[in-house]
Amino acid sequence: MWPPRWGSGLEEIYTLLEPEKHHIDFRVKVRLVNYTNEQRSKANPAMAVEALKTIPFQFGISYHFDEPTEMCDIVFPEPSWLERWEVRNPSIGRYEYDACKDSMSGYTGLRHPVVEPLYNTKDWGDAMMELADKMGMLAQWNDAVNRTLRLGDEYLLEPDKKYEWKDVLDRQLKTSVGEEFGVEYFRVNGPKGRPAKGRADWYAFTKNPTARQPLYDEWVVWVARQYRADRKKAGLPEIPVVAGTEIDVYSELIPLPEWKGRGPLDEAAPEYDLYAVNFQDVFGAMCMAMDNPWLHEFATRFNPYTMAVWINTATAQKRGVSTGDRIKVTSQFGHTVEGEALVTEAIHPECIGIGGCYGSYSANVNPIAREGTHFNALMSSDPAHWDPWSGNPELSPKVKVYKA
Repeated sequence: MWPPRWGSGLEEIYTLLEPEKHHIDFRVKVRLVNYTNEQRSKANPAMAVEALKTIPFQFGISYHFDEPTEMCDIVFPEPSWLERWEVRNPSIGRYEYDACKDSMSGYTGLRHPVVEPLYNTKDWGDAMMELADKMGMLAQWNDAVNRTLRLGDEYLLEPDKKYEWKDVLDRQLKTSVGEEFGVEYFRVNGPKGRPAKGRADWYAFTKNPTARQPLYDEWVVWVARQYRADRKKAGLPEIPVVAGTEIDVYSELIPLPEWKGRGPLDEAAPEYDLYAVNFQDVFGAMCMAMDNPWLHEFATRFNPYTMAVWINTATAQKRGVSTGDRIKVTSQFGHTVEGEALVTEAIHPECIGIGGCYGSYSANVNPIAREGTHFNALMSSDPAHWDPWSGNPELSPKVKVYKA
């Protein structure tokens, strides 16, 4: 990944396990779970579980009983997607259809309830407002909402006043779209597109020959200098290394990409002769929608192979594998997953394809979420196998495949 952008979250797992080693002089005592799943979205689920066990008290605002929710001491039930309020602001990316770019650069939409919520569930915003009030932290919460949603001066939440989340979203919409475009407008009229940009804003040299593409990322040099200054101010070692390795961090923070080999892929034994690659299905969203019956029905009806382990025809013949066989995939890091084979010409002979973020471990989630194969379990959580700056692990480990 170049240039480095954001972390994978694995550094948080290590910090929970060994805070002193990472210059943290306290232990996390309370954790709120909401829209996150370390056990399935990161490498090495077992390690994530051990890290989360170090937190004495955990509570969740959750729609379903997934893996992190199972570890909570208290769970506040959240309404489903068809019962809740939410503002959505997707953008039209550079890889979207040209027709979309000609008509809009994105849109603002409002998710609103189409059925009355069952039982006594609360939107996460209403739940947080209630909790903040009872903890005597309403002013801090309202201030955080004001800054996060960038509410206009006339729409700022008052410090010591409780609001319904629907009303907060009304203020957000009026700030970002216009005074006349509040909740009621979007509830009646649906999404509102943002003005289209010119094609020069979307395309680089091929369609805009005057575009300039930076090759030398000078900002990386400034980040390195600031990092040195910050470490010196904190009294930390001058030349840090990646935890658990001998990798010099500064040697990795350079303004031009430099080939340094393939990292852990160069260390794999010959028996690990395939690459595991992950792909996304249009009906899957991370690991939050895998137990949605409608999406599951669409995914399995229109792409019945979405949860299979894809293997090339020639590769399968060498291993005596046929479509429908149960096969095991073991990565060079010693992790094994199992799935149903799909023999196909739609994948490279040197690759194994595993889609989505399937294969839930939860005993209480909808059983359909346990279908499929969990790709992330094949990856390594060892810092020696991360990119030193982005924190991302090797995403396509070498693997071997054999019949179960």
